[in-house]
Amino acid sequence: MLRALQTAAALPLALLAAAALSPATHARATSTPAPASANANAEGETVEITTRDNQKLQATFFAPKKKNYRAPAAMLVHGAGEDRSELEKIGTTLQKRGFAVLSIDLRGHGASRTEELDWSKLTEEDRERTWAYTLRDLSAGAEYLRSRDDVHTSNLSIVGVRSGSTIAARYAKSDENARALVLVAPQPSQLGFDVTEDLNELGGLPTLILAPKDERNQAERMQLAAHSANGDLQYVEVKALKNDTAEVLDDKRLPSQLGSWLKDTVLPKKR
Repeated sequence: MLRALQTAAALPLALLAAAALSPATHARATSTPAPASANANAEGETVEITTRDNQKLQATFFAPKKKNYRAPAAMLVHGAGEDRSELEKIGTTLQKRGFAVLSIDLRGHGASRTEELDWSKLTEEDRERTWAYTLRDLSAGAEYLRSRDDVHTSNLSIVGVRSGSTIAARYAKSDENARALVLVAPQPSQLGFDVTEDLNELGGLPTLILAPKDERNQAERMQLAAHSANGDLQYVEVKALKNDTAEVLDDKRLPSQLGSWLKDTVLPKKR
């Protein structure tokens, strides 16, 4: 993997990100029984997903509670240096609201970490390159969801937390099945990604920004920029959280706020 990173050293990060989502090759997503791990959740099943560049990723799938039904899907994206265990509460909350949920340990993180690729051992430069390739992890996750009989193949919501917002927003631009986007404590730019620019190019995709109290003004500037870039189309909503950025996932209201907004946005309305 380090050799691959060195080979890619001369490529601009924008080109790396584009290459990561190139349609020339396709993700190969597989689900295999995996041993229980510290990241497994009693409400979810641990699955293994293989990306198109042969990265084997551990993930948790929260199956929809309703049987004989194709549920809308949600994919959860943790931040850099974090792992999927932090998103379990969000996963179970969305599951209870009718979603099929996939939460992935991105390459080099959590249970997907290997001797060849360990985020904690990478230089800052190699972290930016590796982060660009995590777009392939999301592609493989979406492919896995579409392969399931209990998942609606054209109704995908993407939830990014902190720096996970960078690849959540970028991936949403490439997947025609994306129906909603949620960004929790996003930064305007981070790890070589420009979230503000990506939001501007997502005109029309319902987007929720959950902003910590110390970043609400920043979130509202991102919202204003997106609306201004799209003829004042109002598609980005900002909601404030009580907690500061460092403790954003400790906000007990976050899962229910997020879940209620997604349910109202993408689930079929009862007549």
